Amino acid sequence: MDGISGAKDRRPALDAMMAAVRARRVDVVAVTKLDRLARSTRHLVTLAGELEGLGIDLVVLDQAIETTTPAGSAAKNTT
Repeated sequence: MDGISGAKDRRPALDAMMAAVRARRVDVVAVTKLDRLARSTRHLVTLAGELEGLGIDLVVLDQAIETTTPAGSAAKNTT
């Protein structure tokens, strides 16, 4: 992975995951940390909005964020 910047908007694995999300082949996106999903707050907001719009749940293991639970769904609906 030398020479690959995490700040790039285009990342092949993320692009493949988002293609699967858009094709509705994914129900839940699970990540260990938010910085593994998005490299900036703007990018995170955009991704989270798209996931929400498609009805895809997000689970972030190190921050106890989980939109698959009733409490997480309630938090998701307040934004």
